[in-house]
Amino acid sequence: MGTTTTQAWDFEGYWNTVLGANRSAADVVVEFKLVAEGLDEWLGTAEDAARSAGGLKECPEEWDAFHARALDRLGRVIAETEEYSVTDTRFD
Repeated sequence: MGTTTTQAWDFEGYWNTVLGANRSAADVVVEFKLVAEGLDEWLGTAEDAARSAGGLKECPEEWDAFHARALDRLGRVIAETEEYSVTDTRFD
């Protein structure tokens, strides 16, 4: 990729770079079996891997705000998933 930090980033470009193009938050949560605990750290690790693979020396400034936005999206999906994955123990 060879991108420098002078490139202007938008959220879609960040998402495609860090989490993969054409992938919804639900796709990412399911594929990586994400849970709320450790989500912030996991996303930071994904950003570091994307940065390194793209030849960036450091994460672009814009990624700070995008990190929070991605955490929100992923966290909402996790919360919805947990809400609907309550086990029915009536038949145990």
